[in-house]
Amino acid sequence: MHFVPVGDASGWSAALLRYKAKEGVETRRPIVMVPGCASNGMTFDVDKTVSLPRYLTERGHEVWIVETRGVGYARRWTRPRSDYVEVAPPTDSVGEGSGGGIEIPMMRSVGFGLWDFDTLLNEDLFCSCEYIAEVCRRGDLAGVGHSMGGMLLASLAAVGPKESDIGVNCSWSMTRVCTMASCLECSSESDPESPASVYARFAALAGHLPRGLTANPSTTTVHLPIAPASVATAEAFQFVLGPPPPIDGDGASAPDPAKAFWRNSVSPVTCHPGATDSEFLRRLLLRGFNNVPLSLLIQMATLFTPGGMRSRDPSMGVDESSSVRARIARDSERLKYLDELQRARVPVLAIAGDVDPIFPPNQVKAYARKVDAEYHVFGDASSPRDDPDTHYSHYDVICGRHAPHKVFPIVAEFLER
Repeated sequence: MHFVPVGDASGWSAALLRYKAKEGVETRRPIVMVPGCASNGMTFDVDKTVSLPRYLTERGHEVWIVETRGVGYARRWTRPRSDYVEVAPPTDSVGEGSGGGIEIPMMRSVGFGLWDFDTLLNEDLFCSCEYIAEVCRRGDLAGVGHSMGGMLLASLAAVGPKESDIGVNCSWSMTRVCTMASCLECSSESDPESPASVYARFAALAGHLPRGLTANPSTTTVHLPIAPASVATAEAFQFVLGPPPPIDGDGASAPDPAKAFWRNSVSPVTCHPGATDSEFLRRLLLRGFNNVPLSLLIQMATLFTPGGMRSRDPSMGVDESSSVRARIARDSERLKYLDELQRARVPVLAIAGDVDPIFPPNQVKAYARKVDAEYHVFGDASSPRDDPDTHYSHYDVICGRHAPHKVFPIVAEFLER
């Protein structure tokens, strides 16, 4: 694990989880992975049997999962070290007389702040990519992003350094991007027939909150629990009744209330029932999410307007103590990242799930058409709705039962070109 300071004075360090390429295999370009809104690195590596990073390392890629400020192992150095580290007794390999224990980073959301999509794009990802290029000694990076992570990487490819600039005035470029369950526009104008994204409900709520809560860094910083509503309850439930149980067998005994709770906490908003191993989904729901600042959600609301995701509203208050590493506006106007990606002409693979309620497949298809991207939708929408083997929802494309042999090869083939 690597910690990379982001911004000149933000006090934050992004956490980079490094997966080294398998030895003896042809070396391929490094891969940068970014999880979605409020999600941490567990999105991509909830279990070794459904791990896209491990799959790609077997094919010669070095993979880096970037956990931006506020999620996963990312840390704010202004907080006490004890907030992020626990000390374990030394192992036998350390030696009997080695003294103190071993410091182990803790995955904890203990830092609050005021940041938005542009902060993560222009500071966290720019700094992380510079660091990755330096460590790998190779700047032709490729990206894989899930949900908001796909939006960030597509925007980075649009406004970041170009491949022709490597070695001239920059050390890296995002040369191709795979967006999974993600797009840069999700409006009724983009596809009038698609149902409204469930993300849009949060956006509508954010637009009605008092301006004083969001417009000034000196005011109260509001963080929202973006994770499914069952997660907060699950944490309390686990405290009382223990961790999620293993998958039930076919027994005739009376149902256990704790097991019944965990079974009911599985929601089609995250995964289609039966499409993802319930044990993996329980891990994801319990440990895979963190809270996010309201300022991020408010900028994300532009995703649901005609023209799609836009750069920051200049009137919004964010922490400007950090340097911005890329242009934020052209001619004093807010950038439309979809338009920028069209102009950049970076190769894009857009992957969708057939029953994804967050990024509906028709919205992803419309986005792919606008940026001349390859488009793959997984699942058969004509199959019975209760069929667990033929449908993919938001997380099924990344950690579903069939993802390793159906989705991962498509992603790998695109990245290897």
